[in-house]
Amino acid sequence: IKPKFLPLFESMMADSSQTEGSGNSVTAASASDISKEEILRQIFGEIGELIEDFTCAVESTVLLHGRMYITNKFICFYSNLFGLEKKIRIPY
Repeated sequence: IKPKFLPLFESMMADSSQTEGSGNSVTAASASDISKEEILRQIFGEIGELIEDFTCAVESTVLLHGRMYITNKFICFYSNLFGLEKKIRIPY
């Protein structure tokens, strides 16, 4: 089954760092110390230089909301909902 990427509006997806009382153990100060490139490297390995990232969803058996990352080598998707982790790397 080929996944279908569906764009979502940024305003619909509230960033967890903006939500008060979300219960996240990561503070804003410690999260800002880690760049998006470092986080992507931990998730996907070496995927190149980050160009842009978007909120989107992948349609498979269920609709998985997550982020799409465009690098100079790959299009990547990452979702982690209720412990269901999905990673997609598409080279181009």
